[in-house]
Amino acid sequence: MCDNNDNENIVSKENEISKKSHSQVTYKKFSKQNYYVTETEISKEYYKSIENGKPTDKLINIFMKIATRFAGVYKYVNDCDRRSCINYAVAECWQKWNTFNPEITSNLFSFYTTLISNDLRIAWNNLNRYKSTSISLDALMSSEKKS
Repeated sequence: MCDNNDNENIVSKENEISKKSHSQVTYKKFSKQNYYVTETEISKEYYKSIENGKPTDKLINIFMKIATRFAGVYKYVNDCDRRSCINYAVAECWQKWNTFNPEITSNLFSFYTTLISNDLRIAWNNLNRYKSTSISLDALMSSEKKS
């Protein structure tokens, strides 16, 4: 329930806003959404990598950005497991970077995202395969008693 004081405060703030002229009121400007990786950025680095015969450092960084963003889908016991899954996915993507076939699809972002998501799932399943039947040594050796 609201107090009368709360209602009075709301009314007084509304009155203050209505007293301002239109030019004094500031509006939040909505800009074009900033993506963490753009299609043109991936394409540019992919074709540079094709020319060099190996993936560029920037392409590897793009893989890392995609993997880091996509890693939030899974729940991890600790940050070390999360980083391990990300590194596994990036390493696998680094090995498979030139398997892209433009005859099948023209979307590099979706291709690499699918590669990374599949590899993240594989790494996460490998880490958590026996979690339900195993006990952590850290939990056994901890001096704190849980009540």
